Amino acid sequence: MKTWKCLCFLACLLIFDSCRKDEKSVTVNDEFEKYTQLIATNSIIVLRNEKNDLVSGAVMTLDGTQYTSNTEGLIFLKNVPLKNTGHLVQITHPAYFKTGKRIYPNKGIIELFLISKGSSVQFASQSASTVSFSGINYQFPANSLVDANGLEYKGDVNIYARHLNPTSPLFGAMMPADLRAYDIDGNSVYLTSFGMVATELYGSNGQALQIAPGKKVKISMHLDNSIVSNAPNSLPIWYIAEQSNTGIWKEEGRAIKVNSNYEFEVSHFSFWNCDVPGNYVNLKGQVKNLQGATVANLWVTVTVNGGPSGYAVTDGNGKFEGKVPAGVDLKIQINEICDTFMQVKLYEANLGVLTSDTDLGMIQVDNQNINTYEFTGKVEVCPPNNLGTSYVKFTSNQGVRYLIVNPDSSFNFTSNCLTIGEPVSFEAADYANGLQSGVTSLTLTNQKNVQVPNLTICTAFDEYVSVSYNGSQEYYYKRDGRILSIGIYQDSLATNEYAFYFYGSGLESFNRFVYNGLNVPSPFLNFYLVGTLINGTSLNLVCTQCLNIEISQFDLTGGYIIGKYWGTSGQNSVSGKFRIKT
Repeated sequence: MKTWKCLCFLACLLIFDSCRKDEKSVTVNDEFEKYTQLIATNSIIVLRNEKNDLVSGAVMTLDGTQYTSNTEGLIFLKNVPLKNTGHLVQITHPAYFKTGKRIYPNKGIIELFLISKGSSVQFASQSASTVSFSGINYQFPANSLVDANGLEYKGDVNIYARHLNPTSPLFGAMMPADLRAYDIDGNSVYLTSFGMVATELYGSNGQALQIAPGKKVKISMHLDNSIVSNAPNSLPIWYIAEQSNTGIWKEEGRAIKVNSNYEFEVSHFSFWNCDVPGNYVNLKGQVKNLQGATVANLWVTVTVNGGPSGYAVTDGNGKFEGKVPAGVDLKIQINEICDTFMQVKLYEANLGVLTSDTDLGMIQVDNQNINTYEFTGKVEVCPPNNLGTSYVKFTSNQGVRYLIVNPDSSFNFTSNCLTIGEPVSFEAADYANGLQSGVTSLTLTNQKNVQVPNLTICTAFDEYVSVSYNGSQEYYYKRDGRILSIGIYQDSLATNEYAFYFYGSGLESFNRFVYNGLNVPSPFLNFYLVGTLINGTSLNLVCTQCLNIEISQFDLTGGYIIGKYWGTSGQNSVSGKFRIKT
C-alpha cells in the first residue's frame, strides 16, 4: 500500500523501483501492512525544525537501534530494511516534542521535520487553571495531575503546547507519523485533519506528568478561517500514544464546533487530532520539466476546495502516488520548496471529484521563467583506494543539501531556487576510507546545465575516530560530519586518569584510562561501545580491563591527540584509530 502524508496523503517520499531483489515477506495482521515488504535501504536522514535549521543531537530509534544526528543534522542508514508501507521511527530531543515519523525506502535524502517546544507556561497544579497558547486553550481542574508512578503531583507545572494548522504548507511535514487510523470499532480508516494539538507537561524537577485517572482536561482548538465553514459541527478526536510503536491514530471521544473552535475533553496527553474518517482513492503521476527530464524533490500538494491540504514529494524518478479523499472537489499544485521554505509554483490544476483510482500520467511543469539548474558530476578517489560510502555536500545561499553518490560514482541534483551570479560549492567525503575532497566553488551563469568538475577524494580527515568490529572494514567518523562529539579530557588530576569519548550517528562510546606516556599501551579501566556501524553491524561491547589504548601524540594545548585502541571481550573484538584537535 503506497500512501501519502497528511489529509490522508500519508507518505512523504516513496521510491517504487529500488532494491526489489532485497524484498522479503513480512507476516502482519494489520490492514495497513498486508502488502508490506522489507526493502534494504541506504539513505541519509536530515533532521530540521520549522525554521529549516538543522537539528543536531536528536536521537532516532528504529527497531530498537538508536541513531544520533551529527553536527550537520545527519543520520546515515546503511543497508537498513524498511517497510515499503512506511517504517515508524521515534525521534527525541530536549527542545522538541517527542515525535513518531514514518520513513520509506529511498536511496537518497529523507528530510524529517521536528516540532519545537518553544516557551512553556507555568501554573500551580493545586488550583483550577486556564492556560493559553497560540490557537489552543486548556482548562485544568485542581489536583488533576500525576507523575509516572501514578502519584498525585502538587506543585508548579510547566506545559509546552503547539497547534498544528492543517492549512499550513508545513503541516504534513511537521505532523507525527501520518493519518492512518483505527476507528472506535477497530476498523482501519484514513483521516482528513482539521487540526492537531501537541502537549507535554513537566513538574518542577523535570518529571513527566499526565492527567490523573478519573480527571479530564478541556481543550479548545482554533480553526483557520479558510476551513471554518466546511468544518463539521461534530467530529471524532484521535490520539497517538507517546509510547506507540505503530504510529496509528486511535479514536477516543468527539469534538464540538463552537464558533471558530473545536472543543473537546481528554483523559491523557499525547498528540490529539480533530479528523473526519473517509473513503479514499489512489492518485499517482510523474513530473517532468519542459526538456523531458524527470524532476525529483518537488512538493505535490492536493487540496480539498474549502478544506485542508496534504502533500507528497516526488521521488528520484519524478513519481508520486498515494491516497486522496474520494467524492470531494480537489485541486493539485506542484511547487519547488527551497531550503528557506520559499515556494516556487510550477504547476496548478483542478482535479475535480475523483471516485476511482486515478493515474494523472506525465505532468509537465512550466519552468521557463524560473532558474532551474541541473548539476551533474562524478566523485573519484586517489589510488589505491576504492570509493566507499560517500556523499556530496552542496552549499548555496539557500543552505546545505546532501547528495548520495550513485554506485557508478556519479551524482546529480536539480534546483529551482538558485539565481544567476550566486556562488555554490561542492565537497565530497568517503567514510570508508576517511578521505575528503577539497571544496569546488562555482558562480552560476545563464547556463542551466552545470557539469561540476570531478571531486577528487584524496585528503585524510583532519579529526576522526575509526572503528572496526569483529574484523569488519574500518569505518572513519569525521568530527564535523558523522561524529557529533569526540574528545579526550583529564578526569582526575590525582591519578592522571583521562576519559575518551565519541558519540553520534548511532555510535556511543565512553571510556576511561590512565595515561602512562607516549607509545605505551594502557588498559582501559572501563570500555563502552554500543550502536551501529555504517554497514548496519550492531555493536555492543562493554567491559573492564579488556581493551588497550596507545597514544603516539599528546598535545592538550591547541595541538592533536593521536592514537589507537584495540582489544577483545568474549566473542567480540574492536579496533580503531583517532585524531583529535584540542
